[in-house]
Amino acid sequence: MSIIWFVLLLGTLLLTGCVVLLSKYQQLRRKRRKKLMRRLSRLGSEHALRFSSQERLKDYLIGLDGIGRRLLVLRHDDRGDILHWQVIDLHEVSRCQVRKEYSNDADKELKRIMLQFERIGLRPAEIIFYRQGYNDPHEAEELAQRARHWEVMLTKMLEKTAKQTA
Repeated sequence: MSIIWFVLLLGTLLLTGCVVLLSKYQQLRRKRRKKLMRRLSRLGSEHALRFSSQERLKDYLIGLDGIGRRLLVLRHDDRGDILHWQVIDLHEVSRCQVRKEYSNDADKELKRIMLQFERIGLRPAEIIFYRQGYNDPHEAEELAQRARHWEVMLTKMLEKTAKQTA
């Protein structure tokens, strides 16, 4: 009988330890997310941006200033450190489109889903929504829909910009 109690006690301790570790991990993730959102906000303020829309992806944060027609794109790593950021002025964008890249082999496996910006006199810019091996394949459809949402929204803004300059 004492062995059963010992096993139950040990199991309870292990389960409690797992719950505590999981809780700490989730707390750390929330802290990193808040830090990144503060950094996005700070960068936006430094560039006089007022965000009307924001998007958080696995390794990107996007902030849209609809009135100023500018987009702040921030790329970060898993620890929450910023790898790269840029402001995309939509007045300089001639086209915004979702692109999907597939592998060259026979099975045509999806490699990337990105929102690509063709800019006048500048190199194209892109925001990667899905990357094979980094995102779960089951996320691909939802991320493609989110990319299309941004494509539609930004294309409408580009059309208004074109009409205003004409």
